Amino acid sequence: MRKEVFIIINTIIGAAKCLCLPVVFTLFIAVCFASSACNKIIEIDPPSNSIVNEVQFSDSLNASSAILGLYGVLNSVNSPFASGNMTAVMGAYSDEFGVTTTDDEAYPFYIGLLDPRTSGILSFFWEPIYNYIYQSNVIIEEVEKSKGISEKNKAQFIGEAKFLRAYCYSYLVNLYGEVPLILTSKYKNNMSVPKSQISAVLDIVVQDLRDAYELLPDGYDWLQGQRTRANRFSAAALLSRMYLYKSDWSNAEKFASILIDQKDIFGLADNCKNAFDPNSKEAILQFFSDPNLPPYNLTLEGVKLVPRASFIRFFLRSEFVESLLPDDLRKQSWIDSIQISGEKKYYARKYRLGAGMGTPGGVVPQFYTLLRMGEQLLIRAESRMKLKNFSGAKADLDQIRFRSGLGEIEDESASGIERALHYERMAELMFEGGHRWFDLKRWGMADSVNSQIKNNWKPYMKVFPLPALEIQRNPSLVQNDGY
Repeated sequence: MRKEVFIIINTIIGAAKCLCLPVVFTLFIAVCFASSACNKIIEIDPPSNSIVNEVQFSDSLNASSAILGLYGVLNSVNSPFASGNMTAVMGAYSDEFGVTTTDDEAYPFYIGLLDPRTSGILSFFWEPIYNYIYQSNVIIEEVEKSKGISEKNKAQFIGEAKFLRAYCYSYLVNLYGEVPLILTSKYKNNMSVPKSQISAVLDIVVQDLRDAYELLPDGYDWLQGQRTRANRFSAAALLSRMYLYKSDWSNAEKFASILIDQKDIFGLADNCKNAFDPNSKEAILQFFSDPNLPPYNLTLEGVKLVPRASFIRFFLRSEFVESLLPDDLRKQSWIDSIQISGEKKYYARKYRLGAGMGTPGGVVPQFYTLLRMGEQLLIRAESRMKLKNFSGAKADLDQIRFRSGLGEIEDESASGIERALHYERMAELMFEGGHRWFDLKRWGMADSVNSQIKNNWKPYMKVFPLPALEIQRNPSLVQNDGY
């Protein structure tokens, strides 16, 4: 009998072995948010000594379902990585957020007191990210050997899986520094993989994205205008970010320009309030939200950051709010306040609806946005500044500033452009995917900023410790310095 399947998981223990993960391993659920064709569940009887025996991607329908399943788990209520934790927890680790209660799993990040046994080190990031990497590896391997998928569709599916793998590794290496580089689903090969140098991981990220750029289709017509699956533009956007992180200014400018020059497809939203609207011109890649599935017409980030009743989990540091210019429309649009016990507390509201505000089947006002044009303009501006094209950098920054009600930059000196760039990245990308923390690290400012607000801060804390359980399971892993 033909068994229709996306992915095979043998046992929870076996899955843990695959990437040296703890016993808890998220099953690869083919939750489909964009296609009614994703209702098939794979049933394969693997041998007891392996996780994956044979994944039958027998045709394009099954393969597409598997890809949609990966997008689905990334944007599910059970996804610690992509459900707002990168924004909220890394905002607490930098100078954006405070955490209200001491028993919150994010509280150690707020006070800067992490050790290898801190639960969030494992559950927020390491475990789910490696889970998604594993799933991407399976898709790449199984699509490549499938005989029932056309070459055109193979290119698309492999391109999407490589894009998602690169997306995951781009965060993993920025959080933990040197990490194991897992590029196969064969768990026996992965059980004792040592850490790879940061440069080696970044090289793989760039190569995956280069491959995705060549393999993926252009535009959004194939998605009926939905900007909810990776395409060539998504790969270009993440490439520009990665080249920025690698200080490869020419390539960062090149790939950002690919998107900026597509003026018929992309541009800044007229109002910063509309930057996260579904399929807006500013969006490059978003997560689709199905209003019939929890959290219904909410974004998971809104659920996490917008207060419910009189409780606010992540509040904004007053110093951060005060650092924003009073006439900045982003301050007015993306920050709100609430009175709690007579005290005014500020909170992030880029995503407007929070817990308790959702309506099953209701209109979805915003999609969670992974990549957008505001960042691309800032990437090109910084690259141009580093290449000493100050007038070009100013032109890009002024586009962001005009949208924010600030007018053009007055100080056109090199130092003036740099100050404006630092401010614009702080204001435009605040409360968004950990950008603030990664920028402070890149600019060599993380120690000076965090030592002022975290009594326990030490320079080695710019990378997280490896989870203690992982070192116990994988004897080849060496703990990061200082922990």
